[in-house]
Amino acid sequence: KLYNNIIQHKNNDFYNQSIERKIDVMISQGKLEKALDFINKNINIKDEDLKINLLIKEIQILYYQNDTENLSSKLDYIMKQNILSHKYYNDILSIMNDVLIFNDDVNFEKYAQAMLKLYQNKRTEALNILEGLVNIDNDQIRDKIIYQYAYLNFLQGNIEKTVLVLNDISFDSGYKEKAILLKAEIYDYIEEDKSKAVDLYL
Repeated sequence: KLYNNIIQHKNNDFYNQSIERKIDVMISQGKLEKALDFINKNINIKDEDLKINLLIKEIQILYYQNDTENLSSKLDYIMKQNILSHKYYNDILSIMNDVLIFNDDVNFEKYAQAMLKLYQNKRTEALNILEGLVNIDNDQIRDKIIYQYAYLNFLQGNIEKTVLVLNDISFDSGYKEKAILLKAEIYDYIEEDKSKAVDLYL
């Protein structure tokens, strides 16, 4: 309600922030189409900074919706803009990385659903979705999912399961180093097994 009041009265100090927060709330509620409609109604605003922010929010939603065709074209456009110092630049790179890795893989839709659940703070639901993806055939995608699944288990306090899951990452995977580091930190700071931690750090 507060965001609506600010938007309605176009309070310059908080207007842009309120537009973004209102979109975030709609995404958190799962109202993705409503959020897209709201973006489309405001995208032609004269404020260039807000326009870029709205476009990035649109990209985020298209990612969650597995709309790869529109997502790719929007990513191509946004990367031609001057956004290197933008607060969401790393988020855009992360989405681009996922698009490249999955490359029209049929599992992208479920993975994107899991990422939406994470955004909505529904970690258990995200874990359940990722658990169904840890045995897919594509090694690169599988290792990415395994690491994310392990890390979410770590955040949930499932330490033993975290270590077991991390052990399933391929030896030559790009995620192997991150997996080793996470295990080392578990042994170092949680299990207080300095010997195992040192072996992994080395």
